[in-house]
Amino acid sequence: MLKSPFSSRHKKDFKILIFYPNLHMSALMPQSVGIFTALLKQEGYPLDLFDCTYYEDIDSLTLGKNTNEEKVENRNVHKYDNTEWHEKGVKPKNGIVEAFKKKVTTFKPDLILVSVLESTYYLAIDLLKAIPEKDRSYKTFFGGVFATYAANKIIKNPLVDYVCRGEGEGAVVEMANALSSGGRIDQIKNCTVKGEGNIFRNNMRPPILYQYLIGIYLNLAVCIDLCKEKYGGQLVLRPKEDALIHALFVILHLITWNTKQRLVENFTEKKV
Repeated sequence: MLKSPFSSRHKKDFKILIFYPNLHMSALMPQSVGIFTALLKQEGYPLDLFDCTYYEDIDSLTLGKNTNEEKVENRNVHKYDNTEWHEKGVKPKNGIVEAFKKKVTTFKPDLILVSVLESTYYLAIDLLKAIPEKDRSYKTFFGGVFATYAANKIIKNPLVDYVCRGEGEGAVVEMANALSSGGRIDQIKNCTVKGEGNIFRNNMRPPILYQYLIGIYLNLAVCIDLCKEKYGGQLVLRPKEDALIHALFVILHLITWNTKQRLVENFTEKKV
């Protein structure tokens, strides 16, 4: 049995930092930031955010580049003007390491939530390494696509305490509640938990149905592609087969975790 390393306290006294290690100007949609902000605020936790998107000196830490400029160079998108962004206060930043250290040392989080892709994982680790040992009184909880499929790898990193596999809406709130109340944390579903020399790999909880219904709608209706700039405002439809394949993979998420993996593997083998 593994209990929370924190003493029991009121939720308002348990601080959570949402850490989004995005590559410079990468146009990823951080839905998780909004979702978890809403859920954790409803629970009464004080929150703060560190977003790496606008920092130009990420290159000194990783291989990341300005992904928007790469898209222009590769002719994925038309050349664009950043003037409107600057007028609205969205300006490039520098000094990412010192900024992150300042955020952690001033906010003093008890838990840091980190959402990572394979391309952003090492940026997150590099920034966490920059925090002095004396200021590492927090626990880290990694989630996202890379964490879901490489949980066994990520949990071995000494800077990672907990990993969320799959959906986090239930797991993150349950983990925060267990940590803040001094409760048991080794049985929370969707979580891989490390502590006292042991690693606990818990079962998966049922998927949240509404997400997949929305996903099916988006794939069959919206993802038909409005390529306005590229095609002069005309509506360009994807082939029916493409939309059906997208829908298939969304529906596969409704099946249990292991069964879904086997079906995807079989589907891939047959297609190859």
